Amino acid sequence: MKKLLVKYLISTLLIISCFANTNNTFGQTVNITSANSISTNGITAGSLVRGQTNVVLFGFNVAVSGGNVNFTAFTLNGGVGGLFTNGRLYKTPAHGSTFASATIVAGASVSIVNNNPQIQSINESINNTDYTYFVVADLLPSYGTLPNTVQYSFGPANWSYSASFNGVSFSCINPTVTFAPNTTGVNASSSLYYGQTSVVLMGVDVSISGGTATTTSAFLHFSTTTANPFLYFPAANIEIWRSTSGSFATASKITATINQAPNTITADLGGNVTINAGTTLTYYLVANFTGSTTGPPSSFTVDFIKLYSNNGGTTYTNASATTSKTYTLTAGSATFTNNNFTSSGITGGNISYGQTGIVLFSFGVSVQANATISSMYIPCTTNMGQYLNNTTAKLYRSTTTSFANATVVSGAIFNYNGGVSGVPITGLSEAFTAASPATYYYFIVADLNATASFPTPLTFNFSLSSGQSTAALTATNGSTYNSGSTITGQSFSIVTTYDWVGKYGSSWTDLRNFNPFNSGADVTTLPDATITVLVGVNKAFTTAPIIPGTTIGGLSIKMQP
Repeated sequence: MKKLLVKYLISTLLIISCFANTNNTFGQTVNITSANSISTNGITAGSLVRGQTNVVLFGFNVAVSGGNVNFTAFTLNGGVGGLFTNGRLYKTPAHGSTFASATIVAGASVSIVNNNPQIQSINESINNTDYTYFVVADLLPSYGTLPNTVQYSFGPANWSYSASFNGVSFSCINPTVTFAPNTTGVNASSSLYYGQTSVVLMGVDVSISGGTATTTSAFLHFSTTTANPFLYFPAANIEIWRSTSGSFATASKITATINQAPNTITADLGGNVTINAGTTLTYYLVANFTGSTTGPPSSFTVDFIKLYSNNGGTTYTNASATTSKTYTLTAGSATFTNNNFTSSGITGGNISYGQTGIVLFSFGVSVQANATISSMYIPCTTNMGQYLNNTTAKLYRSTTTSFANATVVSGAIFNYNGGVSGVPITGLSEAFTAASPATYYYFIVADLNATASFPTPLTFNFSLSSGQSTAALTATNGSTYNSGSTITGQSFSIVTTYDWVGKYGSSWTDLRNFNPFNSGADVTTLPDATITVLVGVNKAFTTAPIIPGTTIGGLSIKMQP
């Protein structure tokens, strides 16, 4: 019994030795040889770069004689864990040797993520012939710094059949990312206005050479060394646009979460950024400015610092910060023009108590800013509170200089009784746009109160000037605008006014036929060129007048029914 046991153990050890050290088993011979020639077998030539696809990494020929051998697994040794992905196994026809003739082995599982790749889930039956196999994979685009070289060698087949040869030693090239300013489509003007929208502050070209560059969970980082301008375009007002052709005209807005800290902006692009070798992506920083006028910086620039990952991935830092042009941030400007001409519709001649629809003052204005004017203030040479009617006062607007084309501005509130020599006008919502500043012409229209208690004669006029203490225009964002030069309106004179009553006939020379305006008393002076007579306008008369051929004052006639 002991002799039989010893004989059995010796036989078993011989069989194990046969599987572990030779490729000749039960009369079948398995020869595994290298197929790693670039020129003969089609192994990938040249250096490897990040993101490279369809890399033919390793080739081996398996020849079987003396019968059939079924292979269920191959193993490679070496490599760099995590460098490759999407491994595949290809096979040539019988006696083939080039990758060009190979087709993919369906169902093969090539686990190439770690070192010593495993090729499993195959059922390759080789019977007295030979086939050449190739391992193909893609380099991960998001891999960090590539190793200097990567090389595989053959491990066992079916965990039993072995061979000893190396594949090609591939050199690796790490990609180089460069940054450069791109001014195509960047805001042409260095002067920015509060409320201005869609301002393209800067463009940055991100170019790649030496392979594909990928940053996971990508961020763009901007900063400024000047007084914090980001206060004036908060996170909600910042956008990131991207172009693949280097022009803002072809750029599109991308989803980005904007975070701000003092003097910095980071834009979370919400995922990976991949830049293929030989291509350029252009990123644009676009801002919409708020209307605040509190403590604006006199000037500022914005620097692009880096494209980076916040999860340990690759970061590409701008070796020399890409800097925007120097911007100034202002409240904008307004251009005023004089429009106080009778040809524009300004009322001519003297005015009298009770007169309605008097066009008193007009000006044109163009505001070079995104602003909504909420109030106006027009100075006057005297306090007109007792003369002009607040209730019936109106503000008109026209796109031409003519009052005939003007329409009423709804919501305007006049306050001639404000105790000041001027007229505040509130309740406005007059919108101007910096991108296409229109010129509007405004007309102040009022009724003169009907009373005899005013001192006469009275002369007055409205005006605008650069030095007026209360701004001519005030916007909802707090911006204010004055005329750069003085605009003086027409001088108006309110003259003494009589009512014709005709109680004692039609004689124009009978004092008893006239009453002071809105009074039942007699006048003491006959009308002349300085006195306006209202006939049938303010009071009914008994007898119509016969007017002599002499010069008389202003005459308003309404025939009594």
